[in-house]
Amino acid sequence: MDFAKRRKKGPDIGPAQDDLTRDQWLQWRREGLGGSDAAVALGVHPYKCALDLYLDKVKGKGNPIDTPATRWGHTLEPLVIEMVKQRHPKTVRTVEDLPLMIDPDFPQLRATMDAGFHGAEGRGIIEAKTALSMYGGLMFKEGIPKHYRAQCLHYMMVSRIDLCILGALCEGYREHTFTIRADLEELEALEAAELELWQRMKDHDVFWLLDSSEKTGKALATLYESKPDAPEPVDGRGDERAAKALESYFDAKNAEKQGKEQKTEAENILKAMIGEAEELICDHAVVKWSRTARGRRFTVKGV
Repeated sequence: MDFAKRRKKGPDIGPAQDDLTRDQWLQWRREGLGGSDAAVALGVHPYKCALDLYLDKVKGKGNPIDTPATRWGHTLEPLVIEMVKQRHPKTVRTVEDLPLMIDPDFPQLRATMDAGFHGAEGRGIIEAKTALSMYGGLMFKEGIPKHYRAQCLHYMMVSRIDLCILGALCEGYREHTFTIRADLEELEALEAAELELWQRMKDHDVFWLLDSSEKTGKALATLYESKPDAPEPVDGRGDERAAKALESYFDAKNAEKQGKEQKTEAENILKAMIGEAEELICDHAVVKWSRTARGRRFTVKGV
């Protein structure tokens, strides 16, 4: 059955969240992929990598995030939902609580949504965000961040609801709302990415889960933090994967060294051009070699 036909089947309803303890709810989330995991499947999550999910969902080594930001986000969620209602009075006429939902074909795909609504455009989902730091506010400068869009798409994919409004309260009392509509091709691509990620995790395909991020390096350290007594060395002689990885490592290391030398030479040329002045104005940049109490400071700023 193709994606469009499968989408006509309504979602299965999960357990009532009010009946679950926090530990039971966290366990329910670990048994599948939720909205915040969608960005990992697409490779656009700013804080998590695929190996982080593997640690949480498969190895049980994930730690629930409990920070002032998450606590205030939960506390302010009803206010952000009310803000969305006020800014979209025709579209959001009534607000409702949505149950936990499970994809009827792939029960590992799950949705825990902030709220639903009814209005002039039918039924929809509200996703509430707070970004009260300066950095958080900058995330919305050019529209909806990719990882938040992925989260909304996941909810629409599982719930079979075709409309989602993301509301965000940012630093400086800035208010943002974004309307996202379901696109079948985009939803189908997301489903495929999530299903592959889930299967790779279940198959313990650690090498597939690796990428070039520092996040993955930290996750590897957590994955292999336990140390057996007198561990035996791994024999990688004749192993093609080890040979290719070493070749890439040394190539990158040599390129890094050459790049550093090239950068230093260019910097010295620019400093010599500035000489006793403090600024060099070029076509596409302003170069400064400023005098400070600790010596001269070199900076380049594009224009």
